[in-house]
Amino acid sequence: MPSSPRSPAHAPRVAGTRLPPLEPHSGGTGGGGGGDAAVTGTGTGTAPTATLEGLHVLVVEDAPVARTMLVRLLKTLQCTADEAEDGAQAVDKVKAASRPYDMILCDSVMPNMDGPTAVAAIRELGYGGPVLGVTGNTLPEQIEDFVQHGADAVVGKPVKLPVLKDAMARWAGKGK
Repeated sequence: MPSSPRSPAHAPRVAGTRLPPLEPHSGGTGGGGGGDAAVTGTGTGTAPTATLEGLHVLVVEDAPVARTMLVRLLKTLQCTADEAEDGAQAVDKVKAASRPYDMILCDSVMPNMDGPTAVAAIRELGYGGPVLGVTGNTLPEQIEDFVQHGADAVVGKPVKLPVLKDAMARWAGKGK
């Protein structure tokens, strides 16, 4: 099997799931935790110590119920949120934002422009902050595709508050 072009430090990893981690994982819930949600990323996030209070987050999700649920979870974490219904709206909102978003949470499968394509376009605009994929598409190749397009990590659906909070805390402050 050909080797991955990514270094081990950038290999995807899984935490907060019954699956074993793909690489050593510092902090978090490790591979032995319960629940089905996965947090997978490039391995460059920090330990989950950052405060989330006051973060301004763009939620990109086409399903109204899922979008509302994410916004409510963010309010529980004392974050504010803007909403986009698809990737094209997300790109427009990032372009028009008077100040950069502190973080972006993005679904994968959406009409008009999917999540990976939107993330790549947002990165091309120069956005250097954290982007977390939030999706039910958590097969290894789907996660790798999201990460290859510029997502820092992927949180599996259904989203559980402790897993989302941990992932957000790991990546808060990236690009600042």
